[in-house]
Amino acid sequence: MDKNVIEALHKSIQRKWNPICMGDGVDNRSEDCPLCKLILVDATSVCSPCPFTGVCSDGAYNDWEQHFERNHSPCPERKSANMCDGCELDIVTIKCPTCAEKAEAVLEKLVMCLPPEEREIYGG
Repeated sequence: MDKNVIEALHKSIQRKWNPICMGDGVDNRSEDCPLCKLILVDATSVCSPCPFTGVCSDGAYNDWEQHFERNHSPCPERKSANMCDGCELDIVTIKCPTCAEKAEAVLEKLVMCLPPEEREIYGG
């Protein structure tokens, strides 16, 4: 795996997802994600599967984001259709136990995308 990708994974885990899972962080989507900034070309691109697990954190991330939008977004349009042209995207944070579970799933997927020897510092 490319050294830059490994570094971006560590930064995403340490600077973004660990704080979110501890209840101290927020998710500004790709705006505050070192891995997204490295990999995503534009808003319509998706990241590639992890070479170690064959899956990407995208599925877990989508579950996290959709749960928040359907259950916690102040915008009634987004709650029903998951799309809203009239307001800005909400900053996603943990609001309930399900949010916490879904954030942990994203964190776990990111850790599993690291090479096995790099996972040890996260208990993996």
